[in-house]
Amino acid sequence: MSPFGTLLRRTREGKGVTLRELEDRTGINSTYISKLETGRMKHSPTRDTILKLAQGLGCNQEETDELLVAARRLPEELENKMLSNPVLLNFFRATKKLSDEDLQNIVKEIERKKRHT
Repeated sequence: MSPFGTLLRRTREGKGVTLRELEDRTGINSTYISKLETGRMKHSPTRDTILKLAQGLGCNQEETDELLVAARRLPEELENKMLSNPVLLNFFRATKKLSDEDLQNIVKEIERKKRHT
């Protein structure tokens, strides 16, 4: 299974929603949803499809963002911010070779600064 498919199935089952119910809520064919969950699709779903699935599952923003990222899509507000702000692009370029631990330390420092402003 793909990371997206695994997360989609776990989210759907965790919310007690059947494939058929999700089809009824979203208009997305349950066979297609099943193929997404089992990794039988060659391509990741579109952002619009992911958003429909998330809405049909009653996902909050954090859960929706997790589904988007699992499908290798950026949440729209992050994508727009990155595309409109060259400083962020430079930031990501500067951090691409950092370890996960270093990145986590940067996130902690940003969170600390946010609390003190």
